[in-house]
Amino acid sequence: MWQVVSFDDVGRCVRMASLGLEIMTFNRTIISLERNMYAVIAADGKQYRVAKGDVIQLESVKVGVGESVNFDKVLLLANGEEVTIGTPYLETVKVSGEVIDHKRGEKIRIIKFKRRKGHMKRAGYRARFADVKIIDISTQVTKTAKTAKAAEPVQPVETKKEIKATQVDIGARVVKKRKQVETASGNQADQATQSSEIES
Repeated sequence: MWQVVSFDDVGRCVRMASLGLEIMTFNRTIISLERNMYAVIAADGKQYRVAKGDVIQLESVKVGVGESVNFDKVLLLANGEEVTIGTPYLETVKVSGEVIDHKRGEKIRIIKFKRRKGHMKRAGYRARFADVKIIDISTQVTKTAKTAKAAEPVQPVETKKEIKATQVDIGARVVKKRKQVETASGNQADQATQSSEIES
């Protein structure tokens, strides 16, 4: 998708150049190729729409400046007009970023007051944020255990008739084995009585 920008909008041109967008000049008009690949990731209990070069603020990132952060919970991937939605996540898509700064947010002032009681309590809170720059959105398919299992030949499922036949066969074997055990124990008892009669 092409985007036409006025040549006088210098700030926007600088921002586009810093994001690595292709910029061409034609008759004092800048034509840039707009980013068209983006992803929706889940982090900090929220959802973020990110593209390569974006900077987002996250609270739960505990790594140092310059270290990489990987986001596995990708809900959606859009590449031009092709949109892929996860159920709930896309296992083959991975978004990687880099921590560029740690900051603290504006102070939130808290006051607890009870009238006619002489009670007033003040407190303040400043949330800690990490600025994360999105480096890459990779869509490489990695061979996981699930795909390896799926590649194995699938054994045919037994029908109800086959299951009943095997159950009957197993039942007949069990009954036959029981009869053999009973006859063997009966034979042993007969032999014991005969031996006792002979001794007496």
